[in-house]
Amino acid sequence: MLSASEVLTAEARRDVEHAWNRRPFNVYAATETAGIAAECGQHAGLHLFEDLVITEVVDDEGRPFTPGEYGSRLLVTVLGSRTLPLIRYGLSDSVRMLPAPPCPCGRPFLRIGGVQGRAEEALRLPAARGGDILVQPNVVHRAMELLPLTGWQVVLDDSGITVYVAGLAELADTGQVARRLADALALAGAVAPPVRAVRVPAVSRTALGKAPLIRSVRGGGEHPGRGRDKAADTD
Repeated sequence: MLSASEVLTAEARRDVEHAWNRRPFNVYAATETAGIAAECGQHAGLHLFEDLVITEVVDDEGRPFTPGEYGSRLLVTVLGSRTLPLIRYGLSDSVRMLPAPPCPCGRPFLRIGGVQGRAEEALRLPAARGGDILVQPNVVHRAMELLPLTGWQVVLDDSGITVYVAGLAELADTGQVARRLADALALAGAVAPPVRAVRVPAVSRTALGKAPLIRSVRGGGEHPGRGRDKAADTD
């Protein structure tokens, strides 16, 4: 069992184990690089493919981040890309490197300890302690993935947050969906704007068939519940 393209949450991992009695292997990749890292049989972090991609976790200014802390973005150098070299190419993923001690499996490669998601999916909201806070995608995923839905999409715009839900039973309360997300944002230290949940037949997709789960649309941009979704083609 392999998981890719979206953050593998603890809840999703438990669901896979319960359904198939197998521990899933988490895989981290991007369109620009192909594979970046993957779990081994120890499931104690994702081993970087250091012989294929040089991966650097940095802050907004490009300075190295301390292992154990989540960085602002990644710089990747693809060693096998000869037609179009990629040297310190920027990805907006927020990941955390594990300290240097090797994995019990014996592989020498460094490991990623966690992936929070892409900066484009983080929600910038007022913080309870003043100023702003970036709520990482994993906070939203944890709130939504235990609900009985076939699809969901969280959209922040000038009026607040709208949760588009598909597959929710007619007797279920959409208010419960909104309250669950609002509570998760509050626990993350944010002052949540008005949150509402709306039933839809299916969440909107890009021209390439992808369904972005979290979006911010500010300043009168295209409404994500209608029309074409303009999210980037990234894994």
